[in-house]
Amino acid sequence: MASIRRRGKNWEYRIIYKDLNNSRREKTKGGFSTKTEAREAAKVAEYKLLQGHDFVKEKMTVKQYLDYWYSLEKDGKGAYNTQRIIQQIIVMCNSYIGNIKLEQLNYAKYQEFINLAGKDYSHDTLVRYNSTIKEAFERGVDWGILFRNPARKVSIKGTDRKLTDKKFIDDDEITILIDLAKKWVEDDYMQLFVFMRLLYYTGARIGEITAIDITSHNYKQSSLKLASTMIQENGKRWIVSKDMKTSNSYRTISIDSETNELLHLWIKQQNSWLKRYEIKNNDNAIFITKKGHRMNPKFFRDKLSALCDTSKGKLRRLTPHMFRHTHVVSLVEASLLKNDGDAPSLKYIADRLGDSIQTVSKVYDHVSKKVNRLNQDKIDTAIENSALASRWAVGGQEIKNNLETD
Repeated sequence: MASIRRRGKNWEYRIIYKDLNNSRREKTKGGFSTKTEAREAAKVAEYKLLQGHDFVKEKMTVKQYLDYWYSLEKDGKGAYNTQRIIQQIIVMCNSYIGNIKLEQLNYAKYQEFINLAGKDYSHDTLVRYNSTIKEAFERGVDWGILFRNPARKVSIKGTDRKLTDKKFIDDDEITILIDLAKKWVEDDYMQLFVFMRLLYYTGARIGEITAIDITSHNYKQSSLKLASTMIQENGKRWIVSKDMKTSNSYRTISIDSETNELLHLWIKQQNSWLKRYEIKNNDNAIFITKKGHRMNPKFFRDKLSALCDTSKGKLRRLTPHMFRHTHVVSLVEASLLKNDGDAPSLKYIADRLGDSIQTVSKVYDHVSKKVNRLNQDKIDTAIENSALASRWAVGGQEIKNNLETD
């Protein structure tokens, strides 16, 4: 039974209870302007106790709770990329409401967070992120840490932005980058240039390229087998994993003749390069560092960033994933530019990227201004070539003349 008492000008309730470990606990809350308000609030607290609510853990901040939830529910479970995305979502959530205590987090505060995040994230992204956060808070309800799930009833808007020019590399940037990459050849790192060309002309993920072996390349058929990826085990050591991002990620793709020849040339020269640095290729990797380790995604990212920094402001810092966006844009543009059966279909693009058709059409379509312009040009051409186009033109001219007369 709660006790109500006056504290200065305000009122406070006090509840003595025993937790699940039979330890004596005390729940107090003050600041009520009337005794009735304090009594009603105490009734709510007593009801929570009956439902097994944990008043101690509700003092945790959102950040503390999400870390606690992740350690119990997600850490070390599932694919590496899935865990990485969940961690990314947690970081995003903490940047907005990480310091708020769970006992203070209600529907209104959570909605404020979503509204604020909507200025920086698209609607679809927020829907996905909210789904994970809602799952985390739902477990908090199950554990008695949260009384209600604040993410359950939320209105999500988000921005209408699409992928912009910043997401892919334009022709001028590629020209600058290729010129700068000569430095890699001078530093006896020709393989970095081959690596970059593979990213650009295949659209493969960086983890997939670092994971390929010499046997992955079929020179005679100009193809590359992608059946593994590099991941960080427990966030530390890089390993090659057969656990790809999706079931569609396991694929064999064709490569253009120039890339095929360049890759073949590097593989032939690899042995002499290894001897030069007195290192061995123990796991049959195509791309190796001068220390004798398989090249990992972080190594190439750092090399690419350092190369961009040498441009003296002419080139922004490019990321490996931008090559993937750029490749798909070129394929989408080709499908619009061609009117014959040789144009790449949406299914072909999806298969080549190791993605679903839904993902490709939803995420990548309309990314290029050129593609948007071409779509409009197709509409204009269709209208101009229609059988009724001339009649519409005559009718429109007659109306225009009448309007000018009036």
